[in-house]
Amino acid sequence: MTQSPEMASESVSSKSNRLDSSRETALRQERIWYNLLPDALHSAFLPSRLSDIQLSNNETIRLVIYQTWYRNISGYLFTNYGLNILLLAVLGAMLIGFFGWDTGLFQTPIWNMLIPVILVGAWLIYAIFENFRYLKWRLVVTDRRLIFSTPQDNNWMLSDNIEIKGQPKVIDDNWSRDRLLRNLQIFTRSRDLSISPLGLQFEGGKVKDGLMMPDVDLDHIEEFKQLVLSLTE
Repeated sequence: MTQSPEMASESVSSKSNRLDSSRETALRQERIWYNLLPDALHSAFLPSRLSDIQLSNNETIRLVIYQTWYRNISGYLFTNYGLNILLLAVLGAMLIGFFGWDTGLFQTPIWNMLIPVILVGAWLIYAIFENFRYLKWRLVVTDRRLIFSTPQDNNWMLSDNIEIKGQPKVIDDNWSRDRLLRNLQIFTRSRDLSISPLGLQFEGGKVKDGLMMPDVDLDHIEEFKQLVLSLTE
């Protein structure tokens, strides 16, 4: 079955909107963290602001890649629908109080009413942790270099930035070694992204000694490949 030009265009537009929404949310979350953290802590715990990257003459940022959506699902929901989630928690508390539902957890009605709020509060704490970890992984592609941000190997709270001059020789997408994540990748169209400035060594079909970002949307990877191809022509 072949797609008509209209169907193909609609599919591309839908894909583009989804990618743009994911990036916009991540950039909004970065701005929130930058506003909350003192200036002295930005470079220690998070990648540099895009606006703080020192660009040379005629150098522009062409692409920014983050991990796939399920790595940031709680953070995404609270960033975009936080008020709705809070209203649902308040509504749940009101319904428990109005109907006098006994949850079996507390004998005092007021504590039963607070259960939805407590659950949402616990979820919010997890979302903050999840988002803080998610934003440490980032790949910035300019006309002249790659800026790869990753958590420190010996301390996940600290951020490390690696700059590579030029464009990579090899871009490889592979399945995760973790069985659970591999199953998620099957259903969410994501892969582990490996890049190498040399691309001379392979081990088990994978790039050896390359930089790796786990769980990246395949559409982001394809966009990255097309950009690198256009920049190296």
